[in-house]
Amino acid sequence: MKKLNLAGKLAIAFIAIVAISGIYFGAKSFSGSGAETTITGFATALENKNYEKIFESLSAEIQQNGSRPAFAENLAKKFGNTSLKLEKIDLDGKTGFAIFSNGNEYFTIPLVKEKAGWKINYFAQDAKCTNKCSADYCKDDKTQVECKDTNSDGCTEEVPKACTYSCTDATCSLVQENFVLPLGGTISNFLKRIMLIDTDASKNEATLDVGQDIYIFSKGESREIKGISITITEVGKDKISLKAKAAK
Repeated sequence: MKKLNLAGKLAIAFIAIVAISGIYFGAKSFSGSGAETTITGFATALENKNYEKIFESLSAEIQQNGSRPAFAENLAKKFGNTSLKLEKIDLDGKTGFAIFSNGNEYFTIPLVKEKAGWKINYFAQDAKCTNKCSADYCKDDKTQVECKDTNSDGCTEEVPKACTYSCTDATCSLVQENFVLPLGGTISNFLKRIMLIDTDASKNEATLDVGQDIYIFSKGESREIKGISITITEVGKDKISLKAKAAK
């Protein structure tokens, strides 16, 4: 086991004393190469809830396969309301460990010496992100939810997007599909004009003129007429709501 120099012993003794109050003083930055520097920096950042800073002290492999935002979120859940006291640092060549306690149990933090100095070889699972979205979908008829990696951590998040017209089949429609037609009202977005001729709210029926031919629709009914897919969604006394789009 590697023996610590006098300065290292004094630093550890100082941390152990002040940690009783739950506050860590005298910690150096993470840029130092000593194990004591890494551990005191970890303790200070943990006390200050600076979890993203702790990510910099993780081993290269864990950082490479991990996500800084995911790590910060997971560590906050694990240690957000916990005060730790440093009990011991033990080094042996290029490996070692630090032991902390919270008054009820002990936590062992493995250490490894790399080219960049001493690093924490722990929290691999906490550093991994998880996909919060697996496929785009329509949250409602006007909102699309896209799956995107918004922070370059390799995992997707849900990103809502307002659609100009409507959301259909997990995508925003580029043309208007939902319409409200009053009596005598027309839709001229297609090759054939659509006009509302009459409504019968008691029967939930609407009479449409599509390309100068007359058709009676019931509420909820869908038909493809002259290259247009038409669905009646609501029937009122003198108006209707419908969805119309070019048939595939």
